[in-house]
Amino acid sequence: MHLDTRPAAHDRAGFGPPRRSPPVSVHTATPPSFRYRLAGLDVARALAVIGMVMVHVGPTEPKDLATQLYTLTNGRASVLFVLLAGIGVALLADARGATPARTVVDLAWRALVLLPLGLALQAVVTAQYVILPTYAALFVIAIATLHLPTRVLPGIVAIGAIAGPLVFLVGRVRAPDVFDRGPLLPGEPAGEIVHGLLLSGPYPIVVWLVPFLLGLWLGRRDLRAAAVHTRLIVGGASVAVAATGLAALLQAHYGDPGFTPSWELIISARPHSQMPLWLATSGGVAVAVVGLCLALTASGGGRPGPLAALGRTALTFYVLHLLVIAVWPEHFMDERVLPALAMTAGLSGAGMAGALVWLRHFRQGPLEAVLRGPRQWHRPQ
Repeated sequence: MHLDTRPAAHDRAGFGPPRRSPPVSVHTATPPSFRYRLAGLDVARALAVIGMVMVHVGPTEPKDLATQLYTLTNGRASVLFVLLAGIGVALLADARGATPARTVVDLAWRALVLLPLGLALQAVVTAQYVILPTYAALFVIAIATLHLPTRVLPGIVAIGAIAGPLVFLVGRVRAPDVFDRGPLLPGEPAGEIVHGLLLSGPYPIVVWLVPFLLGLWLGRRDLRAAAVHTRLIVGGASVAVAATGLAALLQAHYGDPGFTPSWELIISARPHSQMPLWLATSGGVAVAVVGLCLALTASGGGRPGPLAALGRTALTFYVLHLLVIAVWPEHFMDERVLPALAMTAGLSGAGMAGALVWLRHFRQGPLEAVLRGPRQWHRPQ
């Protein structure tokens, strides 16, 4: 029996970033497609999407200790999701056989798929904001950032972490009716959709470009190196703790600014406040989680576990779980912690089981395969 040992044609941008590795031995029982990936990124992606499920089905405001612990994923899971998208773009550009033209085509295709998909999904989903249109815009912007020198990316991230929130804050203070962070829906004028994507929507690019570019920079590191894992864990955790402490000190002195549009929001670290301290805390946590997942999965070998399988089908699971919540909100939304945890466990468990079964027969999830684009559909599975 012939066993194809060529590298798999994976989706490396956003929802399934692998890394090149030596060819698989014909004697191994592990499917080749599982051995060309950084499993830690798949695990981190699974944690991100599970965290988003928690936000979508349960409480989002910390009212007591239980809800404080439960809502730790709020405003952090989505940042981890976008950070991983940036890492995926870096790996896509560095993939074996990649050329600048091919990378541009791949990113453009992903944007063309995700924008209408996200807008259509938002029309169905009314209780949650859909992040996919922002993903599409980030992939378009990535085309212009692919050739940025690695050494300048940290500086751009640092400047953007201040300038982006300030631009958003100016809009919130001076035109709160325009910068209302409302959902982006199909059928709206193109100008309003673009404005929402860039400045005033639930995930404004002017702010969310920061974790994306940070991920692009991280993706250019040697993510297989143990020393890099350690730096990510320590550095990310240190930034998160320092930013959290600074926010606590500022709010102890000036008070909690809440959500009312005002200049005082600049010291806010609330989830999705779009402010610098929130970016620093959530971004630091995201970096630390990526480092930890990479470190824990560094030994490799064996078939992917349930979390890694879910991470490989994250786009499919993300869309399906939102549809399930939209159809049966009375069964999959609850402001109480224990029922919300049960719902999260049920949805995530079903997603992991389905992913494991699917990946026994296919290399990618259904929507992940669509993101590969027509150029790759004819390749042997």
